[in-house]
Amino acid sequence: MIRKALELGHAKHPDAGLEKLRASMQGNIGFIFATNCTLDDIREVLKKHTRSSAAKSGQVSNVALNLPAGPTGMDPSQTNFFQALN
Repeated sequence: MIRKALELGHAKHPDAGLEKLRASMQGNIGFIFATNCTLDDIREVLKKHTRSSAAKSGQVSNVALNLPAGPTGMDPSQTNFFQALN
């Protein structure tokens, strides 16, 4: 919806630079419009309401993780689990 609103806004006001903003948007994002608080206040509220969630397929980790090669602890009949992950 925000991309559509920026597209309509660009059609009405082509000199406002809304097309550059729309072009830079990737993925799920949100805008915060605040006129009566500081950036630190916004960070504090966001930090208070942030929750961790389980990883999903295709996500990139923000920490380096190295898993050494070795036995899985499972016998060969239980390896179907790993093939189902693909």
